[in-house]
Amino acid sequence: MDFSEILNILHFKRQIILQGPPGTGKTWLSEKIAARLTEAGGETKVIQFHPSYSYEDFVRGISADVNEGQVEYNVRNRVLAEFAQKAQHNFLNHRKDTKALGREVWVRKIFEQFKEEVLAEVEHQNGFALTPFVTIVSVEDNAFRYMGMWKSSQRMKYNDIIELYLNEVVERQDIVNYPGISGLARTHATYFKQVLDKFREFAAQRPFQQQEVAREELKNFVLVIDEINRANLSSVLGELIYALEYRGKALDSIYELEGDREITLPPNLFIIGTMNTADRSIGHIDYAVRRRFAFVHVPPSEGVIREVIADEQVRASALRLYEKASALFGDAFLSPGFEAVDVRLGHSYFLAQTHEELRMKLEYEIKPLLLEYLKDGILQGEGVREKIENLS
Repeated sequence: MDFSEILNILHFKRQIILQGPPGTGKTWLSEKIAARLTEAGGETKVIQFHPSYSYEDFVRGISADVNEGQVEYNVRNRVLAEFAQKAQHNFLNHRKDTKALGREVWVRKIFEQFKEEVLAEVEHQNGFALTPFVTIVSVEDNAFRYMGMWKSSQRMKYNDIIELYLNEVVERQDIVNYPGISGLARTHATYFKQVLDKFREFAAQRPFQQQEVAREELKNFVLVIDEINRANLSSVLGELIYALEYRGKALDSIYELEGDREITLPPNLFIIGTMNTADRSIGHIDYAVRRRFAFVHVPPSEGVIREVIADEQVRASALRLYEKASALFGDAFLSPGFEAVDVRLGHSYFLAQTHEELRMKLEYEIKPLLLEYLKDGILQGEGVREKIENLS
């Protein structure tokens, strides 16, 4: 399939799986696609699935952390949720006008000064009091940590306070009903209002200065999942199977993070999976998942061997070896339970620049894989072992 057509499919569907037998360059192609999507900015992340990979590894899970000598169990965003959050932040910022962005830049600048004031009081007064029973006890990178009569401290995210300030939310009940903040901010609205009020007073003493800000460019974020079919994809994705189809719609995770369960997959997040069709674990990809991905077949290509190998004699030897190996996947030796298109050796096994390199690939890559096929029942029949062992 043409490279530009694969890009068109990905823009239409937002997630694809490049499938084919081993050695057809699926991983190389996925990284090439990712590079094209992010050439004007953005980010690519590459991970590999394995059979024990779970929702807690991929989306959101619990981590054991040590805080002041005590073990705490905290919910953490994993690869997908964290990457989606980055993409969502860029997507939302792109949609803001320059005036709103300029005001936000000023507010964030003033908030940094406010944090310094809170930190000074925490250090000199052993805390920044919000009520007689609730106190900010530390200033972290992205949140105030406050203590009350609970078993553990809570985190008050700066972004929640800034969001409320920018949208001129004043009353406690309005905080409770405001949808654009964390669940913890709504649950602990009384304490968040205390900080919001103090920040509002702090900001009022500093004259507003409109910042010159250009609109943030929309960027693409590409998650490449190698060997995507080695994990149970339905289990790993959980409720986010539906988020793949309904981009931009928040769905509730099974884990609550700082009072919030919502996770959103934005339109500028692309997912590219690679799948080895010779691996029988493809059964883990059920219909619910299959209909949300576009499947693109990446077949072996004799043409790639002709294009890549510069030396004419090495190229001729590689092509002969490719033809001999491919002949093993005819009706005489291929098990009826398999299709040649799914298991035939890919061209990358035959790409070599010298005869010695080709010999090494034959002895330590091609023959071992073919013998493994024989062991697994993919290849069968009288004389097939001899044909494999005598390949040259």
